Amino acid sequence: SADRVAEYLTVRSIPAQAYHAGKPAAERTRIQAAFMQAAAPGCVPIRVLVATVAFGMGLNKRDVRAVVHFNLPRSMEAYVQETGRAGRDGASARGVLLLATRQSGSACSSTDAVLLRSWAHGVGVDVAAVRRLLCRLFPADFIRRAIASALQAHTQGAPRGSNTWRVSHTAVIGLDELEADVDADQATAQTLIGYLALAEPGMAQLQPNTHRRCAVRFTRTDLGKLAESHRIFALIAQLAAEAGVPAAPARRKGPTARFAGAKRPASVIDVDIFDLAARMDVDPADVVSELYQWRGRREVMLDWQAPSCVVGVSLDMGCYVDADDS
Repeated sequence: SADRVAEYLTVRSIPAQAYHAGKPAAERTRIQAAFMQAAAPGCVPIRVLVATVAFGMGLNKRDVRAVVHFNLPRSMEAYVQETGRAGRDGASARGVLLLATRQSGSACSSTDAVLLRSWAHGVGVDVAAVRRLLCRLFPADFIRRAIASALQAHTQGAPRGSNTWRVSHTAVIGLDELEADVDADQATAQTLIGYLALAEPGMAQLQPNTHRRCAVRFTRTDLGKLAESHRIFALIAQLAAEAGVPAAPARRKGPTARFAGAKRPASVIDVDIFDLAARMDVDPADVVSELYQWRGRREVMLDWQAPSCVVGVSLDMGCYVDADDS
């Protein structure tokens, strides 16, 4: 279609050249140089170029005065990126979209109209999906704890607005689980949480994504030995014991060493980073930092798993108590 549009413009006294992946490499180089006004002597610069996305990705021409879309881009993000190539010198520029939305009866006869409808409904989130997400952010055990805390604060006569009424927890949701709950891609699901955080900044705060689990492989010293002198490994050993994984394999020497592997416990422990952080009473980021320090000493290898969305949730239960009752 680029060739046809260029021919249409040229016939109507608007000289134009077409650029697309089907042209020979030498021809594409000549056209690009002419458009960038770096052509050889005697070559007339191109002022109007009809191009596919094969040209635009590397474009860095500051004085482009207009970007006209003859066809809809593949996404809204692509449209914003492509129109942004106009006016980079700070002077006024235009973005024009030739959009066909004509309908025939009740059905759309335009591919543009069909694509627009897919944009409008492709990332939609229904009420049931929002409810599933809220259940993830405010699970039943957290709500029960919040109600118990509110009853205690009310009994104690704590003033509303004090920390006695506030209950918090950190919701960690696997990105795959988040997609399934909201029935949309990860970007849409996290955008939904972002809107909640903007609407109620004291209730929800979207934190950077992280990995919930890590497979820790011990490469030099056994976990049991490290647990004797380092708290983080003592707690990892405790987690391993609770999971039924022996944590202190004995190193065998001598002629029986080759047979030790059959009886030796596994040297890889699956660790829940947030559970470990809670037991250490530190931030999960501190656990990650310490594990990386031990990796730097070549004591462990780390295999990060379960990428997750992290949301800090806080409820001020005093907001749900009538003034007369407080």
